[in-house]
Amino acid sequence: MIVDELGGKIKKYTVMYGEYTMDQIIADTNLINSAKEKTFDFTGTETVLDMELNLYDGLDPSKVYYVRVIPKDANGIGGQISTQDMRFKLADQTYGEGIFTGTALTATHEAAGANMSLANITHSCNPDCTTPTQGNKKITLSWIAVPGSDMVDIYLQDSTNGIFNRLATVNMSDEKYELQTSRNGEHIFKFVPDNGGTEVHYIVNIG
Repeated sequence: MIVDELGGKIKKYTVMYGEYTMDQIIADTNLINSAKEKTFDFTGTETVLDMELNLYDGLDPSKVYYVRVIPKDANGIGGQISTQDMRFKLADQTYGEGIFTGTALTATHEAAGANMSLANITHSCNPDCTTPTQGNKKITLSWIAVPGSDMVDIYLQDSTNGIFNRLATVNMSDEKYELQTSRNGEHIFKFVPDNGGTEVHYIVNIG
């Protein structure tokens, strides 16, 4: 979830998905009519937001779909649409960010890169993650090394603009990365194998 200018969690979202990128839609606004939408209302207690797709949604497994997210206020008025295209393809269960080039996604799928969803990522904090304290807390991210990649890029999402910034590139075999934070709220990390494979997001809540 993202937060508003007052720090409150935004609980309403519309997810748009279709076969065209944002740049294509901007160039030809008629293309937006082909996009499908799902709207969600959350309680604010979720740590992961899931979008379920069913057979009646009519997706073609062989096609690449691009996803945008629109946050909405309590009255349902939309905010700024996400600027980074996310994409997925059901046939080979590949996904990522940015434009599908026709070769990069296939190469990523065929590479023997690590599947970070199997790495059993966990965390701990000192002082305890959810205990209100003054000053910094040390977050320790831990994982189990998985085959396919020697290195892992670790990113942290900027809470103001949603952009992921790389914190470090570490050895897969290190199985641990530590950082200091003075910010409360959600810290959304992204683990990306250095040579393809499957990346994952991981959320740490700081009190």
